[in-house]
Parts: sequence; C-alpha cells; structure tokens
Amino acid sequence: MLSRKGTVLLKSVNHKINQILMITFEGIRKVYEDEKRKQGELSKVPDNFFSEIKQYIMNRQDAITKGESSDELETAKRRLESVFEMRERKIINSALDFVRTEARPDNMLGEEEALFRKIVADIERFREEMSNLLKLGEKKEKINIIEE
Repeated sequence: MLSRKGTVLLKSVNHKINQILMITFEGIRKVYEDEKRKQGELSKVPDNFFSEIKQYIMNRQDAITKGESSDELETAKRRLESVFEMRERKIINSALDFVRTEARPDNMLGEEEALFRKIVADIERFREEMSNLLKLGEKKEKINIIEE
C-alpha cells in the first residue's frame, strides 16, 4: 500500500500487522486508530516504532524549514501523544493485573517493557510493605494478649 507521501507500507505474511519500513502520517493514523480500537490491550507496532517516530519528526521539521506547512506534523504529534497516553494507561493497568494474576501483556516495546517492570516492582514492594504492616499489627495483638 502506498501512503500519500509515496512511502511503502508492507503487510506482514500473517496480515495481522503492517510492518512499517519508514513511518508516515498515514502509518501514525493507523497506529492511533488501532490503539483506540484495542481497549485494554496494546496494539502491535513495529519494534523500531520510537526510532521511526523520531526520524519522521526530524524529516517533517526539515520539510517545514524548506517552506512546507507544519499542519501535518502538528496533527501527527497530537495523535502520537494520544497513542503514548493510551499505551501508558494500558501498561499501568497491565502491571496491576500482572501482580494479581501473573498475566503478562503482549505487544510491548523494549522501552515499554522497562516501564512495565518498574511499575510491577513498585506495586510488589508496596504490597509487601502493606503486608508487613498488617503482620506487625497481628504480632502486637498477640503480644498484648500474652501480657494480660
């Protein structure tokens, strides 16, 4: 499939995801729509998604300095911000679910995996502290009973 800028988007063999060789405005729109549609689940994006976004923004900024309109870039940035927020929310919720059920989310990128692990560790540490606090209360009650 050709985007309006002429960059080719190739479909993978299993047709479940487009592998983006070079991200385009149309590719960003598709990722945005996929992320909105998949409630509670991360949509599949290419492994190099973040580096492709960086390259896209740099290319668009170069085009703007040469006189092209900034409208496309501003729209793309708004959509990307929404994508990041949706994915972030899904990762946070997935971390909480993982601590409860050990169900690991699919389709996380490397940077997202690092965030997920940190959140899980913080939740687990918090739960351990709360558990220890409750155990202290139990020990104190037992000691008071023995002392009476």
